[in-house]
Amino acid sequence: MAHIKAAYAFKLNGLRVLIVEDEALVALQLEDMLADFGCAIIGPASRVGQALDLLGRQTVDAAVLDLNVAGELVYPVADALQSRGLPYIFATGYGPAGLTVPYRSRPVLQKPFLQSDLRKDGGLVIRSRPRTLSYRRKPVSRNHWLGARPPWIPACAGMTPSFAVPFDPWEAAA
Repeated sequence: MAHIKAAYAFKLNGLRVLIVEDEALVALQLEDMLADFGCAIIGPASRVGQALDLLGRQTVDAAVLDLNVAGELVYPVADALQSRGLPYIFATGYGPAGLTVPYRSRPVLQKPFLQSDLRKDGGLVIRSRPRTLSYRRKPVSRNHWLGARPPWIPACAGMTPSFAVPFDPWEAAA
């Protein structure tokens, strides 16, 4: 079981997760659960408008949405996430039957839920979306960082790769 926990924690580690929940204790519990997985928490938002504002200002990788937030349905937030191609999961006491038809295919965490339920269902939702954690190319070999020619650069006579030319940012700015 420990290797399964480690596998899901790796998938969730470093994710920026938006929490939309109006119940303070449930929001705190969700924050603690996601923090245990290594997630960065965005929010929690206790209103739909606040969630949309956070979504517009913050970088978000995934979301956990309560269905009914202060008497307002959270579907506008789900639509905004869907339009951006971001994964989300509903956390509700109503279960899947409480969702309207277009959203019934989305995963649902039935409240109350355990941390293992969030890990399993949330991990599957997030894993279904391909994402890139690193924006820089990983070195193919250790010699790349030692100044040797990387394997993806052809060894042509007289060719000097552009990254081999010394660059002085102060000189370029002048």
